[in-house]
Amino acid sequence: WIYPTEKAMYCTIIPKGQEAELMGIYICACQILSWLPPLLFTLMNEAGISMRIGLSSLNIFFFASFCALFLVGDYERAIAHAEAFHDKGRVETTDL
Repeated sequence: WIYPTEKAMYCTIIPKGQEAELMGIYICACQILSWLPPLLFTLMNEAGISMRIGLSSLNIFFFASFCALFLVGDYERAIAHAEAFHDKGRVETTDL
C-alpha cells in the first residue's frame, strides 16, 4: 500500500504543467535506485568478498535514505509552494 500512496503524495506537490517532466525524473530515479544495491552486493560476492561484508555494505543505502528523509520538509508547505508556483507561473489567455 505504500507505493500508490507515495506516488499520490508526490503528484500532489508537483506544480501544474510539470507533471510529465517530474514523474519522468521520479521513475528514472526509482529504476536506478532499485537495481543499484543488488548490483553492489553481486559485484562484491563475485569478487570473493564475504557475504557478511556484502550485506553490511547495503547499510550505505539505508544511511543515505535516512539522511534524505531528514531533508524532507513539511508536506503542507510543499503543497502551498506548488500552488504558489502554479499561480505565479500561469499564463492568462484571452479569447479573441
